Formats: sequence, C-alpha cells, structure tokens
Amino acid sequence: MLSVTPILFPLAPSLPASRLGIMVARLDLKSNAKLTVTKLQFSRNGFTNEEKEKFKNLLQGDDFYRVRLPSNVLSPAGRDYIISSVKARCLPREGLDEHFVILMEAVNILAVNYGSPGACPYPLQLKLPFKWAFNSHTVLKNN
Repeated sequence: MLSVTPILFPLAPSLPASRLGIMVARLDLKSNAKLTVTKLQFSRNGFTNEEKEKFKNLLQGDDFYRVRLPSNVLSPAGRDYIISSVKARCLPREGLDEHFVILMEAVNILAVNYGSPGACPYPLQLKLPFKWAFNSHTVLKNN
C-alpha cells in the first residue's frame, strides 16, 4: 500500500481565497499494477472571522456553498476540478455537518455528491452554527 502526501484542496469558491482543509488519499497498488484510491480523508480547518462573515452572507442570501476537488489525486495542482454545492442553510446544525459521496475510477474523481446528512426543507429558518467547525463524513465508491 502506498500513501500520498496530504493534498491541499481549496474549498468553496463561494468563500474566495479560503483554504478550509486538506485531503489525504491512500492508494493501493493492485496486482495489475493499477493504482486505486482506497481511502480519502478530510481534515478541516476552523473558520477565520472573515470567513465566518462570508458564510453568514451566504446564509442570509440563501446562496450555495461550493466545494472544489482536484479531478486527479496525483496531480492536485492541475486545471481540472470537480465542483459540487449545497445550499448553505443546509449545513449548520451543532457544527457544520457535511457529507461527501465520491465516485472514483483509479486515481480520478469522476463525481462528487456534496451535501448535508438528512433533509433540508424549504423554508429553513436562518441558523448559525453553534460550533464553527466542519463535521465531515465521506463515502468512497470505486467504479
């Protein structure tokens, strides 16, 4: 099994210049010499005061919170990205609860389903998170 060094990924073009986390990919070299991602792990940073204000603006405007991941975990600085989004109002609970379902083929991310666990009915009362930190849950599906 091979491990890849942490890959810094920019999250949320909705919050310009934010670097709210890193992604670590664990790779496995299959018998046919094909690299496959066996685990993606996210480590999230807390919000700065400026990022909190920007997120509050997303909530008040009922806008989308977007995440952007590299389409290839071996070349994260490339030009190709996978973008997914959720209404910002769906994330706050005790913290900011997010759920990733990532469809992979070898080392390529084909699709990302990003959202919050559970339903997000409309209209939803404006709610700020009690704790300004992400609780991330990831499901990895290999094609």
